[in-house]
Amino acid sequence: MAVRILHTADWHVGRSIARHSRLDEHRAVLGEIVEAAARLRPDVAVVAGDVFEQHNPSPDAERVAFRALADLAQAAGRVVVVAGNHDSPRRFQALAPLAEAARVTVIGDLSRSLGDLTVEVEGAGGGRVQLVCLPWVPEHRFLRGELVVAKSGPEDTYADRMEALIGLVLDETRREGVPQVLVGHLFVSDSLLGGGERDLTVGQTYAVPGQAIPPSVPYAALGHVHRGQQAPGAASAWYAGSPLALDFGEHSDRKGILLAEVGPGIAGVSRVPLERGRPLVRIAGTLEELLRMAAEDRAPAGWIEVTVRTDAPHPALGDRVREAFPDCVKVRLEVPERDRPPRLASLAGLSPRQMFARYLAEREDMADPDAALLDRFDRLLGGDGGAGEDGP
Repeated sequence: MAVRILHTADWHVGRSIARHSRLDEHRAVLGEIVEAAARLRPDVAVVAGDVFEQHNPSPDAERVAFRALADLAQAAGRVVVVAGNHDSPRRFQALAPLAEAARVTVIGDLSRSLGDLTVEVEGAGGGRVQLVCLPWVPEHRFLRGELVVAKSGPEDTYADRMEALIGLVLDETRREGVPQVLVGHLFVSDSLLGGGERDLTVGQTYAVPGQAIPPSVPYAALGHVHRGQQAPGAASAWYAGSPLALDFGEHSDRKGILLAEVGPGIAGVSRVPLERGRPLVRIAGTLEELLRMAAEDRAPAGWIEVTVRTDAPHPALGDRVREAFPDCVKVRLEVPERDRPPRLASLAGLSPRQMFARYLAEREDMADPDAALLDRFDRLLGGDGGAGEDGP
């Protein structure tokens, strides 16, 4: 008989966009997950890491996340959470006793016996599965010798050691006749990124091959990658993806949660869409086209990234775009390559005014900065711009 597992991950509660809070969006979409759990009636819900955006979340972010976990436990009967790279393992472990009282099992790190990394779940129909939990493992845990893994040597890569660790944890915790479900926060090689992941943690240093998750595991509930997908190279490993679009690279991604039915072999995985988060949308055009779109009230709903196609950018351009589109959080300029000034490496001998003009030319596509803007920069410095060694 199958055990029903609701799988979500990468909440990133506390994340903002261009200094705009998204707590109301998180509150809404996490409420949608709770409603889905009440409707789907899973036997357990798992959150595969990155509950928070920061190791030290704000009280408001904690309030939203803890309320959602408590409500999810009531709807699903039980919740199991592993820490991701954005979460604080120590904070998670400190909260574990209180969370357990609310039927939320929290596993922050691997500083425990292997048996403490498992949670056995019995389904309503009598089936059983063993959740084997693997929170985020930073590279230094291996380099400092804090994790001694059998079958790994000093020259092995992070991927080698993670593969050995996964095998060790599964072997040491296996119970005869009980399927194992891996709940982990890790990066499987060649997974399709959303764009909001931290570059360091999704590079080759932390890449783990899909084959590291053995076919004997009927389902692996993964977190870390923000785009929902089946993990490449793994028999049955899935990323639920983030419930909110966290980067404009995810503007076309359909957000959701997963429902897996697991028995001796996997019975099926279905995706449940989420709709309550504000979309991240991209628009592009000349300044005239964009202003006309705004005047005709044709601006799309959501947080907006605007690309302005222009041959002659000027300092007030961004302000005009943001005034026309109040929900604009990012302005990009698209300037023909031939009009870009050559990059000059040295700043030696340049005054602050000249360095600022160079910055505007190279980074803001302002090949001919407005003199009034440069004068305001001088006034902010409290002087005349400071002549360099070679004169003003």
